Amino acid sequence: MGWCPSIDVILFSTLSSSQIQLLQSPFTKEEIKKVGWDCGLNKVRGPDGFTFGFFKRYWDLIADDVEAFSCTFFIILLFQRGVML
Repeated sequence: MGWCPSIDVILFSTLSSSQIQLLQSPFTKEEIKKVGWDCGLNKVRGPDGFTFGFFKRYWDLIADDVEAFSCTFFIILLFQRGVML
């Protein structure tokens, strides 16, 4: 067949329980806001056409909805990953 790379010889560090908990916790409103504020105003996020400028301008109005969507997405993603294992 041919040569195939292997990762058997690579030693990976293990995560501490606090690191695992941090990675498995939902995004906070502050984390979501920071991501948006770190992007340019006219960057398009996706096919909806809303720019980060829109999110910045209306953040006080939509912040709770954006957080709820992010939390729902996070929970569904964890659930689907858990089912696949």
